[in-house]
Amino acid sequence: EAFKNLVQKYPKLQAIFVGDGSCREELTAQIRNYRLQERIHFLGVRKDIPELLNAIDLFVLPSIAGEGLPNVVLEAMACGKPVVATRVGGTAEAVRDQENGYLAEPADVASLQLALEKALSDPQRLRRMGQRSREIAEQEFSLQKQISSFEKLYQQLYQEKVGAGTVRQAVALRNGI
Repeated sequence: EAFKNLVQKYPKLQAIFVGDGSCREELTAQIRNYRLQERIHFLGVRKDIPELLNAIDLFVLPSIAGEGLPNVVLEAMACGKPVVATRVGGTAEAVRDQENGYLAEPADVASLQLALEKALSDPQRLRRMGQRSREIAEQEFSLQKQISSFEKLYQQLYQEKVGAGTVRQAVALRNGI
């Protein structure tokens, strides 16, 4: 619905949907109802995601329910794409509102439309946001960064376990056990 409201202002606007889901039939019916068949295309399940991401100007993920931090958001960012997404799950960890994209409220058409409008209204800013997406992906979500974060977590858990064991041993010794 948010897309429908923008096509008059942006006559070249196109959208692609990648993947398959339970709401495809409902979306297809809405697209037909709004007469947007020439502007919105369903590509189904694809394996060439990097190539598709490199062909777009803006990545949009209008999730309604939380799903952690979707890998596809990080993939889009790694390809240097600005992101418009909803504030669900861990998406806001990666998408910084007005820095590398825009965040909208879930299940709120007006909020999503406003975020899309902001993104589409300034192509130069959109390009800068894409560059920032790439920087954030490389600096904060690289494989090395994730490994380092897990190592720190495991080290912390290990220290807590060892520390707890030491306290238990001291109490046992004091109690003569």
